[in-house]
Amino acid sequence: MRSWPIRLLTSGLLTLLAACEASDRPVRLPGKDQGLAIDLAALTEARGRPAEAQAGVGDPTTCLLLDGKGTGYCAVATVYPGPLAFECTGEGSCSVTVTAPRGTELCWKSSCGGYAYSVVDGAPDTIGFDCSGAEQVMESITCTFQGASSTQSCTTSGLPGPFRCSGTGSCQVYVLTRKGRSLSWTSSCGGSATTVVDGATKEISFSCP
Repeated sequence: MRSWPIRLLTSGLLTLLAACEASDRPVRLPGKDQGLAIDLAALTEARGRPAEAQAGVGDPTTCLLLDGKGTGYCAVATVYPGPLAFECTGEGSCSVTVTAPRGTELCWKSSCGGYAYSVVDGAPDTIGFDCSGAEQVMESITCTFQGASSTQSCTTSGLPGPFRCSGTGSCQVYVLTRKGRSLSWTSSCGGSATTVVDGATKEISFSCP
């Protein structure tokens, strides 16, 4: 498994937190390579984030391992240990409290595969993974926000997932779930769209007043 240079970790941390990498790489669990741990709160303080963001907030997060058998786990799907290496184990479901700066977008992965996303906002989150053993494929979705001048987000409803991203003008999210699954998308500025998971790169557009 690759390790990342400290310089790259520091410069790219906040960007990579917003989306899973474009590879089906296993989760790196807490306790490994502790020498690469980064203090996210200190990093955001250095970048002038508000006091609330610097201190971090706690999100109780429940992972549902849908149609799975036996004990499984879910964890933040980054190579970063330390403050962001949150994980839990359980049979059918498990829970963990995430503490990170408000607004941090996290990508999760489970022992049975798939991605799911959450954003740290102080409210409980429920995320789900398809653990049925059905074929899973990865694809890239780009959400464009026509006419928007501020940061917007797009997200799916229902489980497995949700899948989400945010950005100004557009954003990109990697979807990894069961092939053939229909996903319903909405944006923070209104509108809806539907995609079917088949491994092809897609772009969906929302009109923002």
